Amino acid sequence: MSLNSNGFGSWRQEIIFYVPRRSAAKLSAMDAFTEIDSVELERACFVWQATSQRRGDDEQVVFSLHQLLAGTVDLRDWQIDWSRSRY
Repeated sequence: MSLNSNGFGSWRQEIIFYVPRRSAAKLSAMDAFTEIDSVELERACFVWQATSQRRGDDEQVVFSLHQLLAGTVDLRDWQIDWSRSRY
């Protein structure tokens, strides 16, 4: 997958990540995340769209998502699907 420029010196990211199904309702209520179809019973799948100044900046992705999820999901329970994400 390729990244798209927003035309203003940054890139549009699309990060796919999983959380335990028990946390899905909390995240669905937040504007920052959109739940996407998942066939898994134990995990819910979400997409988070953001922008970055550099392509491939995985450290910033992890830091920013960690900050957004704090207080809603046990921070040991989420996982980014790097193969499906664009960053």
